[in-house]
Amino acid sequence: MSRARLANLLRTVGGPLLALTVLLVAYELWRRISGQPHFLVPDTPDVIVTAVVDAQDTLWPAAWVTLKEAIYGLLLATAVGWTLGVVAQESKILEKAVMPYAVVSQAIPTLAIAPLLILWFGFTLLPKILVAALLCFFPILINTHAGMRSLESEYLDLMYSLEAGRWQTLFKVRLPAAVPFMFAGLKNGCVLAVVGALVAEWVGAHEGMGPLIIRSLGVFKTTIVFAAILYLSFMSIALFWIVSAIERIVLRILYGRQSLSTAA
Repeated sequence: MSRARLANLLRTVGGPLLALTVLLVAYELWRRISGQPHFLVPDTPDVIVTAVVDAQDTLWPAAWVTLKEAIYGLLLATAVGWTLGVVAQESKILEKAVMPYAVVSQAIPTLAIAPLLILWFGFTLLPKILVAALLCFFPILINTHAGMRSLESEYLDLMYSLEAGRWQTLFKVRLPAAVPFMFAGLKNGCVLAVVGALVAEWVGAHEGMGPLIIRSLGVFKTTIVFAAILYLSFMSIALFWIVSAIERIVLRILYGRQSLSTAA
């Protein structure tokens, strides 16, 4: 590995590792000072051992269920949010029809709507997906809509002077300008999708991280609870990194092609 790549790697992972170290040290200091019993506040090595030892039988199956719900919910919210964000910009009537209800959807507490969805659709995968989608839908929609409106007027004037049609303006100018905003909303949605899936599982589920945490708290197995929190954090971070990597690839392809076409 070259020195430049090593320096870049250290800049990338150095900050998060430093923050994690500070957090673990602060947790250990609080654990020792607070005087809480060990079964309520386990030490860090016990949590790490539990995360590794219980992974195959307990944590991995539960994490996979929650991750699946979060991914499906994120995909559903992305499809709906991106579509409505684009359509709302292209049609003022639809914008006035969609945006108020989008705001209202976020005013409804998730803990209030989740039991209804479970009553309607049962203890299946669908209500968890819907809750996850509902929680991460709004930032995706708002960022997409903001991106569609972010285009500077001179670009629109240029397309008008070239007698470009509405669809040409949309696909050649508006959408490329909105792509960074669309991915910004998607990255926000990654974390919220995991939270939404977990909330839905707490309300009513037989498997997943939610029921595992509730059962573990009931018998004071706090090491499993802390290990589950670590898994949920890693899930959110992994989704965020995957979306960020896809964003970099898309932007490189999109703006690279635009640069080539401009040079030609």
